[in-house]
Amino acid sequence: MDGDFDGDGDVDDDDFGFFADNFPIDIGATQNEGDADGDGDVDSDDLQIWLDNTETPGIPGDFDSDADVDGSDFLAWQRGFGTLSGAALGAGDADRDEDVDSTDLSIWGNNFGLSAGVPLLQGATATIPEPSSLVLMVLLGLSMMGLRGNRCGSKHRSDRKTK
Repeated sequence: MDGDFDGDGDVDDDDFGFFADNFPIDIGATQNEGDADGDGDVDSDDLQIWLDNTETPGIPGDFDSDADVDGSDFLAWQRGFGTLSGAALGAGDADRDEDVDSTDLSIWGNNFGLSAGVPLLQGATATIPEPSSLVLMVLLGLSMMGLRGNRCGSKHRSDRKTK
């Protein structure tokens, strides 16, 4: 079955993982590495085949369903972050467990830059952000926003006038 990279008889998010782990490969790729069209590489054509056959439509991490994983999707995740139950894809729930947490952010980060139809990343010259670095940058930014909010309303001892 086209797009069934793990050979379990269905085309789903698990198969996408095989594709994402090996994107891009320019030569010598196999079906198990994400080469859906059998041309020896893992590229946007293989992604399109997976999208055409998957039971879970869309690229994991594409929260706004516009066929790419980009900054707009991160904003959707950020708005939904902390939702503990009842979350949907549009709120940032990439793993479909009805909450929005760091696992969903990791899925977004792993797929950042992928696009259906129009390849955002091509060949070996493409730069793919390292997921752990991306997650660290996001967490640092969130913590800095929290620290900034705490400082705005507080008086420091050094600000007090002594009599």
